[in-house]
Amino acid sequence: MIMSKSMLITVAGMIGLGVSPLTARAEGLAGGGPFGQQTSPCLTPADWSLAADGIAAYEKGFGPISGGPPLLGPPLYPAYPMAGTLYRDLWIGNFVDLDPTGGMLDWDCTDRTYNGHDGSDTIIRSFGEQVIGVPIFAALEGIVVSTHDGEDDMHTTCEGIGNHVIIDHGLGRLVYYWHFKKDSIVVSVAQQVRAGEQLGLTGSSGCSTYPHLHFASYDDGFVFEPWAGDCRPGPSGWENQIRIEKDLYLYDFGVTYEDMNEYPGPPYEFPRSGQIGLGDQFVYFWTMALELPAFSTWRVRFQRPNASFAFDSGTHGFGNPSPYHYSWWWWQYNITDMHSITGTWHIWLYLNGDLMITAPVEVRGKVTPDFNRPPEPITVSLEPADPTVDDVIFCRVDTSLVLDDVDYDIVRYEYVWTVNGLEVRHVTTAGHADALPHHTGCEGAVIQCTVTPSDGIDAGPPASASLVVLGDSVGDLNCDGAVGIIDLLTLLANWGPCVDCNSCPADLDADCAVGVLDLLTLLANWG
Repeated sequence: MIMSKSMLITVAGMIGLGVSPLTARAEGLAGGGPFGQQTSPCLTPADWSLAADGIAAYEKGFGPISGGPPLLGPPLYPAYPMAGTLYRDLWIGNFVDLDPTGGMLDWDCTDRTYNGHDGSDTIIRSFGEQVIGVPIFAALEGIVVSTHDGEDDMHTTCEGIGNHVIIDHGLGRLVYYWHFKKDSIVVSVAQQVRAGEQLGLTGSSGCSTYPHLHFASYDDGFVFEPWAGDCRPGPSGWENQIRIEKDLYLYDFGVTYEDMNEYPGPPYEFPRSGQIGLGDQFVYFWTMALELPAFSTWRVRFQRPNASFAFDSGTHGFGNPSPYHYSWWWWQYNITDMHSITGTWHIWLYLNGDLMITAPVEVRGKVTPDFNRPPEPITVSLEPADPTVDDVIFCRVDTSLVLDDVDYDIVRYEYVWTVNGLEVRHVTTAGHADALPHHTGCEGAVIQCTVTPSDGIDAGPPASASLVVLGDSVGDLNCDGAVGIIDLLTLLANWGPCVDCNSCPADLDADCAVGVLDLLTLLANWG
């Protein structure tokens, strides 16, 4: 479970060094503080009782769940089972507690956990992203042994029962997926699921105070920590373990004319506008900062549209005597020239002397609801680069966490997956990644992912990436396990030179054209 905490810090009357009060009046840092503190388990006895009842009902109806020596356990997890990228739009707040006493110890020999925690807690940025949707996937193939849905999903305190999915992944591995968004679970008991198949959406149901996935692995009834390090020796449980991020970076950022004093704090969606009217008394801006070192400092500068500076706050401290793994902060300013000079201003925010963002602010005669700009361009990549049919394929979006939209709107992403030109998955989410389950394509198949960013009003330019599944295609263009009439029609529809030699599914002989030799290959494998 992730908890949210607000700490008000008031810094009044800060006038920038060398700046006349006639050109700038400033209030400075106005509020914020750490969030993510954990003091109690996010799974209650009622959760565990419900899960145990679900497993018992499954075994009564379908037989015992799998068992096996932990040393011969399931295969490695291919990737974290959420629609995002770790230490970008996803953040792990708690790992398994490896200290059997009352202390706390994670695999990295620090305290990113809480007493008795049995899994990984991975947060998304806010309820705003939760509303759009952030999918959760099956980490491996398996059989669903228990589900529970229908519970409220925007909790900020410990209350009620969490929505969950429990999957028997074979060889004694049982995995618990907790805190789903209400009515989002799309799998059912006894269903066979593929690695990378969507289970539901991230939420904050049950004993949860921040939208997140609680992902817990058990081998023959014992907690298994897949992350390996000095305090959890042995091989990693991941195919490619991601390095934990310990350097300071901004998780999100926004500008608004709305009074931040009325904002309850994360995980509620932040006010966002990107424009300020000449008549607005204050300009407010906020940020979420991850891995803020102890005794950190901040500095703010306001730059006019002509590139000159109207205000410089000088350097001030946050007043944090200890590091904050995750914190949020907001400032309010009354800049005199922002009441008379329209155009694109910029806010320069420095943390510990480093320029973290140069944030554009559109100052207009007055705020207008029809003012909007589309998201910034993105790039897309697929991984692994050379997949086999057994691999889960992830489509990852590369974009700024803070300037993905210059109006600071939450961006959603429309993912369209095709296999040999045929659409196989189409979903819109707030996640910076999406997954295609293993065995969706066949050997030699061309996999393509096209992603279009949108702020809910206007769309940015789409971006695509494609790859070829390892192996030779024999003409099964729709990957249904047989070569037949649909494959023949697909080949004929693509007859002639390929538009893109790297993404030409019917080009069976790889000569960048679909012709007679490709047709003969298909016919030779008919059936």
